[in-house]
Amino acid sequence: MNRPILAITLGDPAGIGPEIILRALASPDLIPCRPIILGHPAPFEALLPRIAPDWRILCLKGDDFSKPLPPNTLGVVTVGQPDEPLVLGSPSPGWSRLALSAIDEAVRLAAAGNVDAIVTAPIAKAQLRPFAAGFIGHTEYIAAQVEAEPVMMLAGRGLRVALITTHIPLRSVPDALTTERTLATIRGVDTGLRRWFHLRHPRLLLSALNPHAGESGQFGREEIEILAPAVEQARAEGIEVTGPISADTLFIPQKLALADAVICPYHDQALIPLKMHAFGSAVNVTLGLPFPRTSPDHGTAFDIAPQLIADPASMSVAIQTAVSMTQSPQESA
Repeated sequence: MNRPILAITLGDPAGIGPEIILRALASPDLIPCRPIILGHPAPFEALLPRIAPDWRILCLKGDDFSKPLPPNTLGVVTVGQPDEPLVLGSPSPGWSRLALSAIDEAVRLAAAGNVDAIVTAPIAKAQLRPFAAGFIGHTEYIAAQVEAEPVMMLAGRGLRVALITTHIPLRSVPDALTTERTLATIRGVDTGLRRWFHLRHPRLLLSALNPHAGESGQFGREEIEILAPAVEQARAEGIEVTGPISADTLFIPQKLALADAVICPYHDQALIPLKMHAFGSAVNVTLGLPFPRTSPDHGTAFDIAPQLIADPASMSVAIQTAVSMTQSPQESA
């Protein structure tokens, strides 16, 4: 198997990002790869004696990461120098700004071909907005930098869900839902599953928006006027998609067994079943980018960060998925 170079952003250093990165990389079950951490060595200097005392830090410079690191070594690229002290559980402007700089550097390296994939540790969106106006999430922020049309997909334990709309208020969803946007999401999921997950003929299910799929228009006409036309056009293009299907019966095992991914109109409609099914072991994948990008399925967990009890399972799956996405069909088989 090829050992791809992964740019791993440290997330908000006051959260559990550095801890789950270190635990995942120090695990004997780590999938073969060459991880490069973007951020700052300070969080790991504090964690190493308590989590991985036989590991050391190697500060890296430049853009060439082709030389393998020695065993038990964290390769860290410093992207900023905050003035304030780092306190686990208490985010601060300087360290949050560094988290954003780590994302920027990861995108630059991936776009230039210096790394093969990006894995992002959790950030606190509100902490980044003073430095990136309107910041609503990794997905949208990274896609804007490379002028891509992203699709947010989460996957875990055999279930994949993708979103037509992402981080917007629930009351804004009907107005944001269009045939064009739905069709673009269907196309993006189909293309992404073919390109990155090596599925030759992806099978997609599209969830309805309204109760009982609108009940022939009685409970809303979005299914008739927006979703069904998108499905019809996608099927005319050769995409295997079925829907819209009432959401209250969509996630039953019999239907999921016939699908490679489920597409939902809004955030919680997709993420509630996904996290009930695979919380802590699911991964967030951004489709539509020119490079793989993954992340854990949870947030910064500032409340438990000082206790050093974070579960690295989702970060481990994010790393594993990023590696898999860089492989050829033969290597990933």
